[in-house]
Amino acid sequence: TTAVQVFTTFVVAALPTLALRAAATVGLEPHMVGYQVSIIYASAAVLSVYSGLVVRRLGACAASMIALATGIAGLVAISTGTLAGIVLGSLVLGAGYGLPGPAAAHLFMRYAPLGRRNLIFSVKQSGMPLGVALASILLPSLSERIGWQCALLASTLFLLMILVLLLSRRRRWDDDRSPMPVAATRAFAGVGAVLADPVLRVIGGIGLCYGGYQMCVIAFTVTMLVKEFGWTLIEAGMLAGAMQIGGVAGRIGFSLLADATSAGLAILCAV
Repeated sequence: TTAVQVFTTFVVAALPTLALRAAATVGLEPHMVGYQVSIIYASAAVLSVYSGLVVRRLGACAASMIALATGIAGLVAISTGTLAGIVLGSLVLGAGYGLPGPAAAHLFMRYAPLGRRNLIFSVKQSGMPLGVALASILLPSLSERIGWQCALLASTLFLLMILVLLLSRRRRWDDDRSPMPVAATRAFAGVGAVLADPVLRVIGGIGLCYGGYQMCVIAFTVTMLVKEFGWTLIEAGMLAGAMQIGGVAGRIGFSLLADATSAGLAILCAV
């Protein structure tokens, strides 16, 4: 689940990391990459309401495989270097981006010890900053050697490798999938449950603010350092990667504290 999280986040961070190179090809300003990130997350927000149904119907392992497959397809479309390809690829990336979370949660409920779930969940969530770090460190150097489009195509091999490895796990991990289709009308039940619960509404609002902040940092740090401060693309990528490594340490450290104190809300406020 951590590897799936790493590489589904990697594909989201890929174009922002290479925005300066891609913008020259497409004929747009680098800051326009913010719209590409918005397309990904708009697609993910709309389609993620069905992610729980996909996990229940096909299984958590199959849902993870679908997420990786959409990541591969999205990168291939973006690597065409056309505006239409970037828009289409971003929509495809978003379609799969909502699946790893529910799939991992489903597996954790089956396999994770109750007293260690905060830690285990945070290790999985560390895949998000690790994915951004990997994209920030790897792709600028690779693009200098083979071009940004070929760098994206080459990175699909990582996703393909994890997808193939998951094939051997599917029979065991998906043995609890529902053989009957679940009514699509229940897809928005989770949204209603969040809105109806005051605590979940607050946590959802905090998540919205944190998520927006995180994506601004991911989308614009490299472009800002290169265009406004004169860093090289590789130097900017290394710094962006270092920031995300700090994010890994924070996620795991705070989860250990939450497990030890059972004071998750207080720790969240402190963060």
